[in-house]
Amino acid sequence: MMRHLGTPMDLESGSISFDIRPTGPSVDRPNPTLLSGSVRSVGSPYHHSGHNSMRGAKLQSSSDHLRHSLSLLPSWVRLSTAVHVRFPQVLLCAVALIFLAMFCHFFYELGFFSLPTSLALGVACACPFMAFSYIFRRICCTGLLGDLSDACDQEDVSNVMAAADAEAKFHVANAGGPLATCCAIYFFFVKPLIGERSEDYGKWLMIEMAIITALWVVMHAFYAWGTVVLQGICSKLLSIIIKNHVASIASILRDSSLSPKEKLDLLNSNQVTMQQLCASANARLSAPCMISVIGMGLGGLAAGLEVFLGARSGTSAVSLVPACVLAALLSGASFLYLYSMASVHGAYNNALAPLKHSLDLINLAEEVFPGNGLSYLACLKSDMALGFEIFNEPINSKLVVSAISSFAGAVLVTIVLGQVM
Repeated sequence: MMRHLGTPMDLESGSISFDIRPTGPSVDRPNPTLLSGSVRSVGSPYHHSGHNSMRGAKLQSSSDHLRHSLSLLPSWVRLSTAVHVRFPQVLLCAVALIFLAMFCHFFYELGFFSLPTSLALGVACACPFMAFSYIFRRICCTGLLGDLSDACDQEDVSNVMAAADAEAKFHVANAGGPLATCCAIYFFFVKPLIGERSEDYGKWLMIEMAIITALWVVMHAFYAWGTVVLQGICSKLLSIIIKNHVASIASILRDSSLSPKEKLDLLNSNQVTMQQLCASANARLSAPCMISVIGMGLGGLAAGLEVFLGARSGTSAVSLVPACVLAALLSGASFLYLYSMASVHGAYNNALAPLKHSLDLINLAEEVFPGNGLSYLACLKSDMALGFEIFNEPINSKLVVSAISSFAGAVLVTIVLGQVM
């Protein structure tokens, strides 16, 4: 029987330590004396990478965890999340809300958005913009990133970090996009409008434009997309750990030097450790990430509908470009978050698929679970499934397809109703 893991909130008080250094002459045979922690076996997900000197000492405070997490991140990822480190979370949330309010008001004043769209964008994107800072803190200040890195081999961590560094570099370079967009908006829309309005209105519009430009560049490069990259790192590391965990199950079952009782103890220990790690990741990331997905998705939908309604009413194509860009940014970030979380469950299913068709594993599982070997392999997919969850429902590819089809259906209904009316 599996030990009770407690609720996800029980795991919030501190990080889970996976720094177990097994000893023994054989790498093929797990040490049966290490049943309370990790084991060293072929394909074991609990092999300590040995690249973190700070893990030798117990990390207590959130500042210790933050320093350790930053030491793991490559330079461009650290740069793309710099404002999270240098400014308090409350201040960042306040600035994010101010930027969002000014952004929606400014685009409404220029006639790019209608009043309902501006209000919908502001309300839908308020929580996601505040959640960015919250997600960063949950990853770097609780020890989650350190736990995931310690549970992976150094080569796997290096590959994940290298890919994340390139992605973060791309997003930082893309900060020129908002700058160029704001310059184009000024010359094509703001400048002509200033001549038609009062002098005071023109000055206020220019000041608002300057503030929005500065905040948009900073939040694009060093606030929002850096958090998306950081969340992607956690998902990729967790996917690697889960795949190695499945490989360790097959390795333990095939190890003829172990008795059925030893195999059962090792399988139970590994499964409990993995469930604790996944529960910890779920408690810290699932809710804020899903809030971001839903909010940004609704914001992208509102901007997309504004484009459709504007095109139907005869609005010039140039005036619809900002709404198109905004819809693409919000929808893209929402999809990346959702896909990143769903990929963890997908990695587990892909790694588990060969086990269900291995006849030797069925027979070997029967030795450990007499009369229930096949049921055990089936339980790995259902009752013991690993990955991100929300309301006890797995975040998988089905959810991604369902979300995309729901948004597409909402757009189609709007189009049909618009044609009828």
